[in-house]
Amino acid sequence: MDPITPEYARLRSAITERLNAHDLLGVLPHGAPADEYDPEMEDFARLIADGEPMTPEVVATVWHKWFGDSAGEATGEVEPPTPAMHGLAADLQTLQRGYREVHPRVGMPMRTSGDPLSAITASGMFSPTRGAGPVTLGQAAWALMFIGVYIAVVAGVILALGLPGIIDFTLESLLFVLLTAVTAAAILALYMHLVRRNHLTPADLGFRRPTPRLFHLLWQIPVTIIVCAFMQALSLGLLTLAGMDTTTAGADDPLTDIAGLPTFLAVIAALIVVVLTPLWEEVLFRGAFLGGLSRRFRPTVAIILSAAIFAAVHVIPLSFPYLFTLGIALALLRRFHQNLWAPILLHAANNALVVLLALIIAR
Repeated sequence: MDPITPEYARLRSAITERLNAHDLLGVLPHGAPADEYDPEMEDFARLIADGEPMTPEVVATVWHKWFGDSAGEATGEVEPPTPAMHGLAADLQTLQRGYREVHPRVGMPMRTSGDPLSAITASGMFSPTRGAGPVTLGQAAWALMFIGVYIAVVAGVILALGLPGIIDFTLESLLFVLLTAVTAAAILALYMHLVRRNHLTPADLGFRRPTPRLFHLLWQIPVTIIVCAFMQALSLGLLTLAGMDTTTAGADDPLTDIAGLPTFLAVIAALIVVVLTPLWEEVLFRGAFLGGLSRRFRPTVAIILSAAIFAAVHVIPLSFPYLFTLGIALALLRRFHQNLWAPILLHAANNALVVLLALIIAR
């Protein structure tokens, strides 16, 4: 790729303007950030600098790399360019002609074959250092499996040390050690088997620069929590009418056990639950699973399935309605804001409220 010369920087800015003007995904009117198309911009800038003619087929190939076909599949053949892609290609050709006047070497284009995909591959765009693009469902499932393995190993080691009395754990200290170790194990597994293994960048996982649209969270968060609480109360009421014992609802939620810790440990545990847990869980469920499911299913189905996985993994049967509703809300926020920070903030607010209520009840 060209060094970041003033001309190359202007080229990148001009490509961003064209991409935003065409907005092939139609997301900018719904609050997507101005840098939404930055990964595609980098690819187009590199191709222009390397002399690859900006044909509609090249535009379609770059789009396929990042978004797959019309069904969200990235493994099939590149679909024919749409009329909107033809318009974008025409604008990019104009930019390329202007860039060629400054860099005459572009007049000798790189050619490996007549296939745009071959040109993109030869340009180094699939290099691991550039990020691997959207997460697949297989990658998400692989990461979840290893998170389970890491957590099982860590919990097993702690119990193996505690049960025979090798380490004399009190109930409170055991809870704190388990919470800390399990969180660390989950984060390590997520990094090793999702991010590092697949060469993912924060943008691949859904992180974008915060925008003023996040102020919608001021009403979205309280509304979500109220709806989740209503769904939980409704389900418990129906189960009670059916003759089931629901008096233990919430008692098996580990978040409520924080109240029994000494003050210093309770503060640290609360920070883990409110800050670290939402971060790694959202990267996994809304960054990986929702993205992977969205490539295989329609948005509604992907949202429902991701919420079901999220609720099931917590293994709290009586709280399933609350967690499932929360999972749907988290996925909707991810799509509404086009940014992973939105579900992270909702998740953190939810966990903070649970911890706060537990502390109030205990005190």
